Amino acid sequence: MRKIIYKKIIITFLAVMLLSTIVVVPSGCLHNCIIVDPGWHMITFNTLSGSAIDDQIVVRGNPATRPSLDPTPNPSTMAGFIFVDWFACPFDTTPFNFSTPIYDDITLYARWRAPNTDDTSTAPTLNLDPYTVAHPHFASFHINLPGATPPANINASFLPLDRYEWQNATFSVTNSYGNNYDFNNITGRIRGRGNSTWNIGTRANSPSTQKWPFRIRLDAPRSMLGMNSVSTDWSFIANLSDYTLMRNEAAKFFSRQLCGMDWQTQSRFVHVYFNGQYRGVYWVAEQLEVSNYNEARVQDRVEGRIPLTYNPNPALSEYFIELDLRANDPPRNDPNRIMIEGVDYIRAAGRVYDLRFPDDTRENGNGFTRRTPTVAHVNYARTFIENVDNALAIGNWTNIQNWIDIDSFVDFYIVHEFFKNIDSGGLSVHMTIRNTPNGRRVFKGPIWDFDLTAGNNDPTSTWGAFDAWNARGGYTTAGIWPGHINRWFRNLLRVPQFFELVRVRFDYLAFGHGNGNSAIDRTIRYIHTLANVYQSEFDRNFTRWNLLGRRTWAQPPCIVQLNTHNQNVMHLINWLHYRRLQLSHFFNNGNGINDNATLWTDNWLPI
Repeated sequence: MRKIIYKKIIITFLAVMLLSTIVVVPSGCLHNCIIVDPGWHMITFNTLSGSAIDDQIVVRGNPATRPSLDPTPNPSTMAGFIFVDWFACPFDTTPFNFSTPIYDDITLYARWRAPNTDDTSTAPTLNLDPYTVAHPHFASFHINLPGATPPANINASFLPLDRYEWQNATFSVTNSYGNNYDFNNITGRIRGRGNSTWNIGTRANSPSTQKWPFRIRLDAPRSMLGMNSVSTDWSFIANLSDYTLMRNEAAKFFSRQLCGMDWQTQSRFVHVYFNGQYRGVYWVAEQLEVSNYNEARVQDRVEGRIPLTYNPNPALSEYFIELDLRANDPPRNDPNRIMIEGVDYIRAAGRVYDLRFPDDTRENGNGFTRRTPTVAHVNYARTFIENVDNALAIGNWTNIQNWIDIDSFVDFYIVHEFFKNIDSGGLSVHMTIRNTPNGRRVFKGPIWDFDLTAGNNDPTSTWGAFDAWNARGGYTTAGIWPGHINRWFRNLLRVPQFFELVRVRFDYLAFGHGNGNSAIDRTIRYIHTLANVYQSEFDRNFTRWNLLGRRTWAQPPCIVQLNTHNQNVMHLINWLHYRRLQLSHFFNNGNGINDNATLWTDNWLPI
């Protein structure tokens, strides 16, 4: 019966393609029934428990159509509620404009008004993590690496992985508490990952901290732990130096509520076992990879990745780029290698970037096509970045809007500034160059690497050059950091129009309508929920790894003195509360960075 339904839908889809620019598909069926051609995009309507609204498929570049009927409230849970409008983000204040050209898959959210009131705050709202409520325990992820026998003494040194070399392994998920993940003896490969986190987690003279991060590559794309996306590559983050184990997840949760950045990784917590030995709680996330929307074969368009399009013409191709000041460093397994500009990295406007797409560094295999950048592509990306850098330095607002996507820059900056991310000046700073109806723009995002944020770093302990930052309170809630250390944002905050956009946006994300339901309020409640629901799960990690009350890397004294996981969680929550107030005071008591001159000296900044 299901096959018949699928065939009918596909036939209907093909027929309507010839007659119309919009295809209406039964709600909830689209993801399971058909593969959408890269020239088309899905519009999904989330009614937040109201009556279902059919999904739409829209020709790329055409607008969606407002549903002919509004959703009706669920009589058992929403009696008397009134539909307000459709919104592109749960926290948007302006309804979605149905004349907007569509260039990506989007979800539109219904907003409801409670009976006899103009207040929408008590109406049903989006549960941004239903997984947490439904799964009170972490699943177990088992890795079987032939020939790697863990020592009987769990405190003995055990380093079976190499940072660069892949090894064959099989992977299984158990203890899924009633969920059938269909993940048993899945074949693939494994290797280490990370830079500083790999060095710290593999110190041979410190087996008590050998909780190494790693990456797996499956032989075929699969979903992981109930996540919607399908991929071959997954990152397992150890969070060795974050004693809440939550900063990466908290930053991701916050960013998922900010629709200015239109692609964010999904994630889960798991217990990891390596050849039967328990290795602690890990945070699993999609690897930041690109899905080619114009690949001829469906299997080459892996869902859940950054959706970019390759074109042999550099001026039409899209790009995924990382600002990475270490991109020109030789790999540790080949320290004498001569790194070649234009091949291993690109240098633009005095800074070093990693061209992630198009690129051929990910090996061809399993039938996946990887695009090799030509000299012309490299030169185009370099020139584009230099043009953006120049526009931001000049500070002409009209010209700036011709080079960058303002919404993504505002939201990306706010996430990094709110969490006071130490790496935001030159590490894990991702961006894309993409086509829009108004020309090509740089989009910021996705975010990555937040374990040393939110007060979890004392730079004087690791980098003497950062003494000046610590003197300003590096791990306190005070001061501006990404807006200081990142040259693009430092220049943008000097532009009154951008500063005003950040001020208004941050105030709304911080306080909303004053009803305790802002994006920051929800993020703090989410941290509370994780700690309460999963406390025993997190405690298992620290039973395995005796880390609390110790210093593994750059934790400041105020964190080292905390002796329980719960104390670390409360420290994080309090830090975020005060950080919100500090930033609100800064943004609402000045017109830009020049009003705080002592915080903005440049004499110690990197290039």
